[in-house]
Amino acid sequence: MTTFTPRELNDNAMSTQKEMWKICTNNTIRRDELLEANLEAIYEVAMSICDPVLKIKSINMRIMKKSTSNKTHWGY
Repeated sequence: MTTFTPRELNDNAMSTQKEMWKICTNNTIRRDELLEANLEAIYEVAMSICDPVLKIKSINMRIMKKSTSNKTHWGY
């Protein structure tokens, strides 16, 4: 999944800038979590309507993707 890297905050930032940084960071994390939850929901719906052969292929691709760590391998 995606990893969140917050913007850098200047050490000399004013309190308003620090508060805005905190708000932006929290909003980004919330959006990232919502995106992940939505993707999982879509995956569950897709898997519920798949035939058994397609489910096995999908699960195998997911396992290969995890095992190659950040490198997508589709078997080509």
